[in-house]
Amino acid sequence: MNKKILSEVKEKIYGYVAKRRLREAFSQARSLAETMMDFESADALQRSEETYRHMLHYASTGAEDPTRAEMTARLSDSILSVVDILDRKNRVTDEPSLYYNVARFENMRPAESLGMLVRQYVKLAGDTSIFNLVAGSHKQEEYRNTLIERQELERRIFNKVWTSHPLRPADAAVLDEVFSGQSAPDYFKSLMVWALTLGQLAYFDAARIELLLGAYTSGSQQVKAAAIVGLLLCLGDVRGRYIPRKVVNRLEAARETTAWHSDLELAYKEFVRTRDTDRITAKIRDEVVPEMMKLRPEISRRFSGELPVDPEEMEENPQWQELLEKSGVTDKLKEMSEIQEEGGDVMMGTFSHLKSFPFFHDVANWFLPFHTDRSELEEGDAAPMKALADILMAMPMLCDSDKYSMLLSLQAAPEAQRSMLMQQINAQASQFAELRSAMLNTDVTDRRDMLRKQVQNLFRFFRLYRRKGEFANPFDRGIEPAGAVGLDSLCTPALAAVVAEFYFSHAYWLDGLKVARAIDGLQAAASVPDSPEYLLMQRMGFAAMKLGLYDEALRYFNHILLVTPENPWVMKNAARCHMQLARYDKALELFVALGSLPEYAGDASVALFIGHCYLENADYDKAVKAYFKAEYLGAKPKKVLRQLSWALLMNGDADQSRRYLERAMSATGPVPNDYLNLGHIALVRGDFKEALDSYRRNIATRREAGALTEDAAREAFIADVAEDTAELGRLGINTELLPLLVDSLFYTL
Repeated sequence: MNKKILSEVKEKIYGYVAKRRLREAFSQARSLAETMMDFESADALQRSEETYRHMLHYASTGAEDPTRAEMTARLSDSILSVVDILDRKNRVTDEPSLYYNVARFENMRPAESLGMLVRQYVKLAGDTSIFNLVAGSHKQEEYRNTLIERQELERRIFNKVWTSHPLRPADAAVLDEVFSGQSAPDYFKSLMVWALTLGQLAYFDAARIELLLGAYTSGSQQVKAAAIVGLLLCLGDVRGRYIPRKVVNRLEAARETTAWHSDLELAYKEFVRTRDTDRITAKIRDEVVPEMMKLRPEISRRFSGELPVDPEEMEENPQWQELLEKSGVTDKLKEMSEIQEEGGDVMMGTFSHLKSFPFFHDVANWFLPFHTDRSELEEGDAAPMKALADILMAMPMLCDSDKYSMLLSLQAAPEAQRSMLMQQINAQASQFAELRSAMLNTDVTDRRDMLRKQVQNLFRFFRLYRRKGEFANPFDRGIEPAGAVGLDSLCTPALAAVVAEFYFSHAYWLDGLKVARAIDGLQAAASVPDSPEYLLMQRMGFAAMKLGLYDEALRYFNHILLVTPENPWVMKNAARCHMQLARYDKALELFVALGSLPEYAGDASVALFIGHCYLENADYDKAVKAYFKAEYLGAKPKKVLRQLSWALLMNGDADQSRRYLERAMSATGPVPNDYLNLGHIALVRGDFKEALDSYRRNIATRREAGALTEDAAREAFIADVAEDTAELGRLGINTELLPLLVDSLFYTL
C-alpha cells in the first residue's frame, strides 16, 4: 500500500481514537486491514467492535458499569495496536531504513527463535567464563574466536528483541527469565534493556514496559540504571495508550521499592542536563581549543619547543602557569572543570570524532556496557590493552561509549604514543580513585554516575550514529512528566523549580518556561517576598520577555509588583514590555516611578526611557527635557544625541536639532538615516538645496551600507519620506511639494 496514504489513514484513526469517536476508528481500521488483505487483523477488529457495541447497548440503557472506562481504553488501544501492526507490516516489505532492514533479516530466519538464541548464548557465556579461568596463552586464538562467536550472538539477540513487534508471550517469558536469573552477565541484561527500549520507541508494546519494570526490580545496580532511564523514555512516550492492569500492578510494585523515586529523579535530571551539551561542546571547540592553539608560537619561542608531557608538570612550572593565566586559558579550563563537577558533559566533543570505527556501525555496541571480556583485547600482545581496559573500567567520568572509543583509538596508535597516553590515563584514574575514597556518600555518587553514563550513551547514539536520521531523537522533543503514567513523582513543584532554574541559568528560555508553567500553586507561593517561587516568577517574566511573549511576561511581572511594588528590576522590565506593546502611557508611569526611587534618581538610562515614552506619545517638549537630563547624567552619545535631535526638530527647534545631529555623526560616525533627518531639518529651515543634497547622500549611503541596488535604495528612501510626511506637514512643510522634490532629486542621480 502507498506509504503516504497509509500514513494519512493512520493519522486519521489516531485522531478518531483521541476524540473517542471509536465507531469511525473501527470502520477506518477495518477497511485498512481488508485493503491490505490482512484478514486476521480484520477479524480481531470485528471482535473488538462487537464488544464495543455490547458496551454501548448497556450504556444506552443507563446501566451502571464500573469497568466501562477501562474497557473503553482497552478497546481504543486494540484499534491502535492493529493499526501499528499494519503500518509495520507495510513498511517492512521494502523500506530501506535500518530498523526494517534488520526486521526483514530476522523474518527470514523464523526457525531461530529468541529462546533458542538465548540458550545458545547462555551456554557460550558459561563456556567462555570457564575457558578464561583455565586457558593458557597457547589457547588465546581459540578463546578469541569463542568471544567473537559470543559477541555475534549478542548482536543477533539485540536485533531480534529490538525489531520484534509485538513481542510474543514466549519471547517475553525468555527475557523475563534472563532478567530474574543469574545465567547471563549483567552487561548482557543491560543490552537487552536497551533493545527493549529502542523497540518501544519504534512501536508501542506494553509487554516491553512490563519487562523493563522486571529488569529494574530484579536487576543489579548496573541493570537498574539502564532500566530506569529506559522507563523514563518509554513512560514519557506512551500518552493515550492503554496500560494493562498487570503492567500497572508491576509499576506500582516498582514504585514501592526504596530507590525508585530517587533513581527516577536522578535520571530525569541527567536527561535535562543533556540540553546543555551542545553549548559545552561549542565552548570547548570555539573558545578553549583555539586559545590553546594560539599559545603554540609563544610556547615555541619561550621554551624552545620543549613541551612538558605531564599536564601536572605544566601547572607546577611558574613560567607555564604565567603563560596560561595571561592568555585566559586558565580561566577557561577552570570553567570547564566546574562544569564537569556539576555534571556537564565535557567529553562529548572530544570523543565525537572517535565514533567512526566499524565497532560503532552496529546499533547494539552504542549501548554495550564496557567490560574487559572482549575479542579486541585478545589480539597480538594482549597484556597492554587488557591493562588499559582495567584502567578505563575505573574511570567514572567516561561513559561506556567513550571508553570503547578510547580503547579502539589507542589500539590503533603507535606503541610509544600508546604508552605515554596510558601513563596519563592511569594517573587520572588514580586521582579519581582518591577523590572517590574521600567522598562521604559513595552510594549516591555511584548511582548518579551510572545513570549519567546511561544517558550519555543514549545521547551519543542519537547524535553521532551514522544513521541517526532514521531514529526519532527523544532529546529533541524532551520529556514532559505531567500526565505521563508512572512519572507523577517528577511533577513536584520543588523538582520543577530546580529544572526550570537549570534551563533559565543557561538561557534556554522556552524550555524553562514550559517547565515552570506547569508548577501547581506557583502564583500563591510567589506571594511571599524573596521566596524561591517569587524569584522563579521573576525568571519566568524575563524568559517570556526574551521570547517576545510580552503579555505573558507582564502577568508575571505584575504579580511581583503586587507583592513588592518598588522592585526596580521588575519595574524596568515591565515598562520595557509595555513599550514593546506600544503601551507608552503605562511604560511612562513605571519609568517615572522608577526614577523617583533614590537609587535611580540619577540614572541616565531611566531618563532616556522616559524621553522615548514622551517622544512616542508626541509630547515633544517633555521628551526634549528628558533627553537633556539623560545627556547631563552621562548617557552615551549614540543613545541620546539622535533621539534628542529628532525631539528638538519635532518641537520646532530646527537649528538646535541640526547641532545635536552633527554632534552624533561626529561622535559615532554617520548612518544613512542621519542624512535623511538632515534633509528634513534643511526643509524646515527653507534650504531646499541642502535638503536635496542630504537626501542624495542618504540614498548613496543606503546603497553602500546595505549592499542595496540603486532601485532598492530609492524605494527605501521613498518609504521613509512617506512615513515622515505627516510630521513634516505639522512643522509647516507643504507636503504636496514632497513628491516633486523626490522626482527632482531622482533626475539628478
